[in-house]
Amino acid sequence: MNAWTPDQVKQKMAELYKKAAIDETFRNLCLREPREAFRQIFGRELPVTFKLRFLERDGYDLTLVLPDLQTDGELSDEKLDWVAGGFFPTLGQECELFNFGHETEN
Repeated sequence: MNAWTPDQVKQKMAELYKKAAIDETFRNLCLREPREAFRQIFGRELPVTFKLRFLERDGYDLTLVLPDLQTDGELSDEKLDWVAGGFFPTLGQECELFNFGHETEN
């Protein structure tokens, strides 16, 4: 199975948000079992190492991901891009890197 493009990820995220906004049962599933809610929309399992949580909009929440500890003291340009953030760049890269737990055919 092929990795998803950033546009496909955005489309599925929009679908997930729309359903969570109008379906109280699904919204509660997002809060209680986020991986299952994700699977229902995306049709794929997330890798075990991928953490997912949904929050109610009841204030501000900031989660910062630290880069891997570097023994040589510098990050490569690729790793700097990886930790720089943006609109779901990490999710897009995770989709490509992990292919949502499916092996790609060579």
